Amino acid sequence: MRSARTLLSVSLAFCLSAASVLHAQVLAAVPHAPTTVAGTVVPLPSSLTGTPRLRILALPSLAATLGNALPALELPRISAAGPVQTAFAAADASSQWTSAEDWDEALRSYGVPESLIAHLAAFIASRHPGDPAHVYHGLLHTQKVADVAAAILAGRAPSAPHAPLLIAAALLHDIDPERVGGTPPSVPATLKHLDEDPQAQALLEELEHAGCGSPAQLAALIKFTDFSPYKDAQAALTKEAEEMAERAFPTEEDRAWAKRWGPRLAFADQVSMYTDDPETAAAAVRGLAAEIRTAAALRTGEAQSQPTDEGLLSGTHAFIKPLMDGPHFELLPPSHAARVGEVYLYFLALSRTR
Repeated sequence: MRSARTLLSVSLAFCLSAASVLHAQVLAAVPHAPTTVAGTVVPLPSSLTGTPRLRILALPSLAATLGNALPALELPRISAAGPVQTAFAAADASSQWTSAEDWDEALRSYGVPESLIAHLAAFIASRHPGDPAHVYHGLLHTQKVADVAAAILAGRAPSAPHAPLLIAAALLHDIDPERVGGTPPSVPATLKHLDEDPQAQALLEELEHAGCGSPAQLAALIKFTDFSPYKDAQAALTKEAEEMAERAFPTEEDRAWAKRWGPRLAFADQVSMYTDDPETAAAAVRGLAAEIRTAAALRTGEAQSQPTDEGLLSGTHAFIKPLMDGPHFELLPPSHAARVGEVYLYFLALSRTR
């Protein structure tokens, strides 16, 4: 979750990031090889080339997605059968991944009552102001964060005792219904609503009774999703989340679990909108640009033209790349990692059209 101010800072950083060149002919099974296009060498994220358990495979869907952009890149048009499409798949047969689950299916598998799942679904559906077709932080984002969290749990910790708690925190991490429609939510406002709203209190009581964690434990995990683009500020937010976890969880083992999985929830929050097709990701980024402009207009009292949709779209690859290079990317199921790789290349191509 990102505040309006930090979102604006991120967007400016995106726009200032150096232009990158699309790797138009990524070859399978060439680890650590540089990218060469028209004599220009461009390094791919290390996750694309150097992860021992992953290999690069072709995805036919990307050629059609990038087809119109290729002439603008001064690159030859490549057929759907060509190797331009890049994604991830598990390279070893010992993968522990099970099939990814939607959040509601995951909660059922953990024994959460159907009535509580329905209550959660209705609660989150009523707490996202604004036009859902023109925002980033809408109901779709909330559900996708929970889906990604459930998918990671399914592969890495299918029997974790706190699994329902993590999914519940994912569903509630953006609950800020009092914000102006079309603006991003904030973690402090979310925690305040969960602490003070009678309907939220009733839901939290039901969650605790069903074994999905206490309100304090949910708040601690949600705090891990608080975001700043500045290293020192982010470190302070993480420290605060860890301190909340220290107070909320009763044993050292539980506290260690929260400190390990809280950052994983934050990763799911940041990567979730890039785990689908490029068109869905692009629509989300346009919604993010609109949220930033609306929040800035409210703050200044004047209409805002920045960031433009095109500016934020062309810089999004610079946001995705650290996620792919970071420590949590390997947690994703291969299918999710593949789609992130496809979306990354899509935005990398857009960065060359400006």
